[in-house]
Amino acid sequence: MSTLSTVGSERRIVLAGGTGFIGGALERYYKKLGYQVAMISRHDGHIAWNDRAGIVEALDGAEMLVNLAGRSVNCRYNERNRRQIMDSRTQTTTILGRVFKPRRKQIWLNFRSMQGTFPKACRGTSRERDAAAGEKAAKDALQ
Repeated sequence: MSTLSTVGSERRIVLAGGTGFIGGALERYYKKLGYQVAMISRHDGHIAWNDRAGIVEALDGAEMLVNLAGRSVNCRYNERNRRQIMDSRTQTTTILGRVFKPRRKQIWLNFRSMQGTFPKACRGTSRERDAAAGEKAAKDALQ
């Protein structure tokens, strides 16, 4: 069942798998700009991955789809984990690709991994759980 409530002509983006550090930063950023943010995830209160109608509804008229879905890369890179990392990304991308047919002025950003360097904002290594340093890095990266 869809959890999206359309509010007039409100601008909307869709975050797929956006419950982690980067997704949270994007959600806060776009909400501050006045966007409605629809979330597709495994978590309660969001549009479920198996809710095709809900995903279609969320994407209809959305300005942007950001796919961040996938198993964490914070693990040992053995064969099993590599397979899970790859499968988690290809399965979610396939689901989105079957329903999202971008129209003019719609954007689809599809991330394969969320590792990056933001030299202006961070000194040393930051991890997803390092919220204070990470939020500063994300804010600087989004500007």
